[in-house]
Amino acid sequence: MLVDDAWAVDLARLGPQFEHAGGGLNVEFIAPTPGAADAIDLAVWERGVGITEACGSGAAAAAFVAHHWGLVGADVTVHMPGGAARVVLDGADAILVGPSVFIAEVELARG
Repeated sequence: MLVDDAWAVDLARLGPQFEHAGGGLNVEFIAPTPGAADAIDLAVWERGVGITEACGSGAAAAAFVAHHWGLVGADVTVHMPGGAARVVLDGADAILVGPSVFIAEVELARG
């Protein structure tokens, strides 16, 4: 959803309403970053989780939509509470660019 200020959205109040209205939706509030070209601010509510600090797939989708709306070019910085992500758009593809970090190896028992 396009809003004037993504940080002013009351996610705790609006998020659950949108999530349940659509049978389980993620909701993303997008606003152009003030004073920055090709940048957006993104506030995210993830279904089943709630307020989310950052979301890679959400950043890619938000950049794609913001570009379609004419708000940004094809190389977009997406600012989220957990940090910024860079998304490069190439036709129908939205490519999340940045470093990856190994966190852990997990082994689960079957059964």
